[in-house]
Amino acid sequence: MADPAEPGIGKLAAWVLLLFLVGTPLIAYLWEVLNHLLSGRFEPLQLLIALPVGGLLWLVLRMMGRLIVKWTGEPPDLQSTPRTGSAGP
Repeated sequence: MADPAEPGIGKLAAWVLLLFLVGTPLIAYLWEVLNHLLSGRFEPLQLLIALPVGGLLWLVLRMMGRLIVKWTGEPPDLQSTPRTGSAGP
């Protein structure tokens, strides 16, 4: 029997589609801003708008990551990588 806390494949597909539809225009806008900057055109208003767009994209990617972790049931193993600068023997 399926765990009720685990999302079904239909719900997962709906969320992935929604996040894709929201995230694609955000990536396109940031790509265009970067393209303008690299071509030497500096537009302050475009850069100002890029800040909240970047924040929204970060939130969308974070939601997608949490959804995938919830679906797979495996949190990332953060203890396997050695930490630098820690006191050791």
